[in-house]
Order: sequence, then C-alpha cells, then structure tokens
Amino acid sequence: MSYPKSDFSGYSVQPASRSEAEPLVRSHYLKRWPGVCVLTLGMWRGPFIVGVIVFALPPRETMQRYGVDIKFIRSNHPQVDALVSYADPSAGHSGTIYRAANWESDGHTDGTYIHEYGGPIKS
Repeated sequence: MSYPKSDFSGYSVQPASRSEAEPLVRSHYLKRWPGVCVLTLGMWRGPFIVGVIVFALPPRETMQRYGVDIKFIRSNHPQVDALVSYADPSAGHSGTIYRAANWESDGHTDGTYIHEYGGPIKS
C-alpha cells in the first residue's frame, strides 16, 4: 500500500516558549506539563504553533525524549546521547508510533501505581 507524501514545506521546527506551547500541552490527554522540562520544540506553520514536543527529565533519571526533532537535538544539543519516551497503557497507548520509528523497547513498567505530584497515589 502506498500513502501520499506529506508536504511539510510550509512548516518549521523551532524552540517554543512555555506560554506558546501551553494550549497544546493542556489539550493533551494528561493535560499537564512534565516535572522538569529541558527543551520545548514547536512545529510552526508561519506564525502559528500547530504541534509541540516537550523533552523532560524523568523524576529519578537524567535522560531526555523524536524524525525532525532528533536532527535538531543532534545539531543543537550534542551533549544528549540518549532519548527515552514512555507509552501509557492506561490511556490505550502501546508504543506503536515508537516501533514505527524504529525505537528500541527496553521493557515495561508493572503499572501498579500512578503518582501525581500533589495528588493521590492510585493503585
């Protein structure tokens, strides 16, 4: 099966401020920012932000988080040597997009709890 080629010629990927990215972060199913953001990139169509990716430090690790964005990070942040992302099975995510992009799976969490800072612990 052949899919039509996407035309991204009118788009760019550039850093985005927190206030520029805020509406898109709030429309995500988690509706909140991660704990420690190290880089926020916007996908821009002219002056309009139409997508966002937030790279963050997991609470107990010091690693970061995807085709055009990886090139940007390699060029502008050479000190980054690993990218880590998580698919949330409780939201119906199985990591399909990461497998399609040839990311390596490093296992699964047991999913026994969710902790929201300042919120309840659920099991």
